Amino acid sequence: MEVVEDSIVANAPAAAAYAEWAQIENLPRFMEGVKAVQRIEEKRFAWQWEIAGNRKESIAEITLLIPNQRIAWRSISGAENSGVVSFEEIEPGKTKITFSLKYIPAASWDTAESLRARLRRNLENFKSLLETSPMEDIVEHNWQGF
Repeated sequence: MEVVEDSIVANAPAAAAYAEWAQIENLPRFMEGVKAVQRIEEKRFAWQWEIAGNRKESIAEITLLIPNQRIAWRSISGAENSGVVSFEEIEPGKTKITFSLKYIPAASWDTAESLRARLRRNLENFKSLLETSPMEDIVEHNWQGF
């Protein structure tokens, strides 16, 4: 298995960052290649993504939710992977977001280096989403979160 991890600091409270990420169905808003995520049970989701022209589907389940701090998951079908995203408020209104993913490469194009670069872009996209959306929009958008 390969493990990739990266962090970014966003100018947003941990609660807002957590609330936005916890809306799993909205991950395609900032995750490159993720086409759709649909809830199929309380903590199980069907994923559809396309990377390097390869379309894939899988089922993942949330394994840990610590409000405003951590979300962890693992695949239960499709591409084998597990991961965790953590939110650490390093000062009021400033949060360190760390994304760690463990996976088995699917093919020669699926390298740790390419995934690390994609993970970095996803974190940058998420940071931009948090910092450019008014906090009241994020709260309203996520009022039914975990």
